[in-house]
Amino acid sequence: MKFKPAQKFELNGVFGQDSSQASEVRRFPNTRTYFDPTLVGDRSWMGNVLYHPRSDLVFSVEYRRLQTFSLAGAAENANHINLAIGVLF
Repeated sequence: MKFKPAQKFELNGVFGQDSSQASEVRRFPNTRTYFDPTLVGDRSWMGNVLYHPRSDLVFSVEYRRLQTFSLAGAAENANHINLAIGVLF
């Protein structure tokens, strides 16, 4: 989703989800993998604000949240904040 309330401001938002069927994961409990075989889904969303004070300069602030779910129903969360400055040429 993108929203531009003014020429110099831009707001963006994103949501995504990936999930395995729990029955499929339980059917093959001893599958060899580099990852934890009990992880069944991921969810992520983020939002950012971009500000263009000049045509060749951009400032950005972003917040991102990641969640991973397991067969037990527990969720692990990670929060990430990012600040950036860019030069357009």
